[in-house]
Amino acid sequence: MTQALYRTTENPSIILVDEPVGNVEDELIDEQLKSIIQAIKDVGAMGIVVTHRVDLAQKYVDKHYYIEDDGVMKEKQIKEKGNDEIEK
Repeated sequence: MTQALYRTTENPSIILVDEPVGNVEDELIDEQLKSIIQAIKDVGAMGIVVTHRVDLAQKYVDKHYYIEDDGVMKEKQIKEKGNDEIEK
């Protein structure tokens, strides 16, 4: 996964990362996510991370979107990273 970030073109505006910790051992997940976020910041891009691990993602995101059972995407407002969310 991280290897893919190093192969991006110069100055990408968006980096899409799909399930970056799906096959990562639990004790390495935070390190992996921090590395991905830092790589995205280093190139100055907007990062979009798709994951089923909402519990982990909330610690790192600025915005959180989810898809309801009927297929409608909604945004949840985050009070503070790592804390409970309130629905917008």
